[in-house]
Amino acid sequence: MPCKVIGILEKKGVDLAGEDQDSVIYTPLNTMMRRFLNVDYFSTILIKAKEKKNIANIKEETERLLRKRHKIGPGAKMTLLSIPFLR
Repeated sequence: MPCKVIGILEKKGVDLAGEDQDSVIYTPLNTMMRRFLNVDYFSTILIKAKEKKNIANIKEETERLLRKRHKIGPGAKMTLLSIPFLR
């Protein structure tokens, strides 16, 4: 699918998932989801805590918020992972 390059970003290094941010492209979210992936949902969200002591609270609040906003009942499966070695 043809795309127009409109700029080049400064070097960033590696992200939370270990992906090299200097080897990726950025597109508008709706363009990527509809034209490239043909989906209308997210399968993964990465969240970084400012402090390690907040991780349990962040997981609980994230699950509560996702279930509320997407009307997901308490019995429906949802997986939230903590990966302590990520900085």
